[in-house]
Amino acid sequence: MGRVQVDRPGASINIDAGQLPSIKGLDGAFNFVTEVIGVPVTRNLIRKATEDKRLKRFKISAHNWYSEADLYEWVLSLRNGDSA
Repeated sequence: MGRVQVDRPGASINIDAGQLPSIKGLDGAFNFVTEVIGVPVTRNLIRKATEDKRLKRFKISAHNWYSEADLYEWVLSLRNGDSA
């Protein structure tokens, strides 16, 4: 994922494009996690994580939008066990 440079009068923003809301809705999040990341989760698990605020989302025009970075972070948060 590349970086996005936004120049506005008085401000310049350089952000990783993966942090932007680019995945719309539960179905989009489900497809990304199962097909792109390759983790077998259910739609219900994503829905519940969103409702419980364990999965970050953007609320735009009454729709949930997810970023790739937040979905990767959420999948990694599902890991159990000690790293020692």
